[in-house]
Amino acid sequence: MNAFRLLFASLLLVGALSLAACGGDDEGSGGEEASVESFCEEVAVAREEGNPLADVAEDDIDGAIAGVETYVEQVDRLVEVSPEEIKGDVEEFRDYFEDYLASIEGVATPEEFEATSQKFEADSPAPAEVSARIESYTNEECGEADTATDDSSTSETP
Repeated sequence: MNAFRLLFASLLLVGALSLAACGGDDEGSGGEEASVESFCEEVAVAREEGNPLADVAEDDIDGAIAGVETYVEQVDRLVEVSPEEIKGDVEEFRDYFEDYLASIEGVATPEEFEATSQKFEADSPAPAEVSARIESYTNEECGEADTATDDSSTSETP
């Protein structure tokens, strides 16, 4: 199903979940201070967890929705510890996937999932520039993801 491939490609834009952001003060909800160090620690956790859609079958709508929910949760954790210089970008990226999640909730068939995903992408193109800035910041501050040993970031969704 093309929608899974499109979604998988969009999720990989940030390079194995190299994200973070949010607004507000410099402290996350768990009491951890927003800083480059905290950000990089959360990036490492997200990279270790891998892509939540890597093993989702083409016809597994519930699995795809659960994968997007997990992805949004990963971004939310990063949001809490993001330094000011990247917060706005990551917040925008998170909001995009929250909107996508809202659009696919309730779909029942692979065909409906694909049609809904295509409509969402047409109406709300993925924030590629934002994603590129997040990836660049993450690579600069935290180091690049080791994609040679991370099968979840390079495998193709069926």
